[in-house]
Amino acid sequence: MDSISDFVSNIGHRISDIVHGEDHDEHTQHLPESQLDPTYNPLLEDDEEVEDAYIEATRQEYSAIKPSAQFKCGPVLRYQDINVDQRRWIGSVLIVSDSRDQPSRLILRDPTKSQLGRVSPRHVDSWQGNHFYRYDIQLTLLHHREKNIEYWFETENGRQVQNPQKWNFFVPALEEGFNWAFYSCNGFTSDVEGELLEV
Repeated sequence: MDSISDFVSNIGHRISDIVHGEDHDEHTQHLPESQLDPTYNPLLEDDEEVEDAYIEATRQEYSAIKPSAQFKCGPVLRYQDINVDQRRWIGSVLIVSDSRDQPSRLILRDPTKSQLGRVSPRHVDSWQGNHFYRYDIQLTLLHHREKNIEYWFETENGRQVQNPQKWNFFVPALEEGFNWAFYSCNGFTSDVEGELLEV
């Protein structure tokens, strides 16, 4: 049991370091963009097909939210910043894999764009046979309406699938106030001394 709790604690610390921007640069390597011009991003450069018009809202069935079966952990969505001058939402998705194979690209669907966005992973760290990859995301914001962004992986376990597992999140309108949430550790850690566990 101690080895499991040590593993959970250590992988939690590693994810926390990566989320907080500590990339362990000595392990960082950039993965090649495959078959796309790396300077072109349709989610940023294409014009919206609707500007602040009605966008159909879809509900995420929270009982069906599950981590991806092809990874050890993730996808973990991270909000990083909003650039108001450029109308840009900035964030990332993190995954942890025990496979030596490069993970597939992340696909994003913005309901105001005609083309899908594709993001290649960036290897940010390796630890005890686990490989940490980050997908950097930038999206344009509408002035008065939030957008529901849907995302999924190009392949699952190395194969194209008819109905890939999908996730979604909302980016706010540029002029909308923020809704904040927080999370806390659930206490499953090996850092607590044995006698304190019984209190």
